[in-house]
Amino acid sequence: MAQPTLPEYQSSELHHAAGVDYYGRYLIALIDLDEVHIHESPRRPDAETTFEVYKHDRRPILTGIEENHIMSSFCFFVKGFNISFKNRSDQAVLTMKRPACRCCGIFLPCCCSDELIVESPPGNHVGTVRENWSLGGVSFDILEPRGEPIMKLTSDCCAISASKNLENDVKFKIHDLRTTSEIGEVVHNLDSHSHERRIVNNYCVSFSRALPVHWKALMIGSAILLNFRYFKNPRQPRQVAGEQQG
Repeated sequence: MAQPTLPEYQSSELHHAAGVDYYGRYLIALIDLDEVHIHESPRRPDAETTFEVYKHDRRPILTGIEENHIMSSFCFFVKGFNISFKNRSDQAVLTMKRPACRCCGIFLPCCCSDELIVESPPGNHVGTVRENWSLGGVSFDILEPRGEPIMKLTSDCCAISASKNLENDVKFKIHDLRTTSEIGEVVHNLDSHSHERRIVNNYCVSFSRALPVHWKALMIGSAILLNFRYFKNPRQPRQVAGEQQG
């Protein structure tokens, strides 16, 4: 897969400020990588989902298991979940949490903003991926622990509509809000087996090799939130704001 043209971060200041010495102990698998792949694999329709994060050569580096909240038994889109990722040494190194009971009412679409909290190690807040509801397309703010936006993920509604086209991948750009430069990309890959397209999702997350590891973890989190909001399909395709019914 062709890589986006990304700026290289040469300054060691960025690494130090991001706490590589701290996060690196837990997210060492992400150091020096410029791409990871995420494979979603539901065990069965009503069970927890597993997420495999691996390198471009298919070597696994992290495995996550989704733990659903009780509300998921009643309404898929108000459910909360925790995904606990372990490294190859079976050490819990990364947790992603979606709060339960987010409003997704059809009469108040502006209240449908969603968010995912990222922790590494579990219990230590790394940042938040927060959806900005918009008629114009997909927009996620990626926030540092203090709540300041540091990155933004964007796409237009046409790209989401393309997710129904089984011939195309769907791409999302990630920009550094300080420099406005593109520093990453999330691509939703369609499965090659038509009978699995409704239950299996694959993602490729690309980023600058020198980015801090916790920024890379937040980008992975943005793919997980995209998966839940637009590609996870418990019963039928979820219509996106601005998309026309076919």
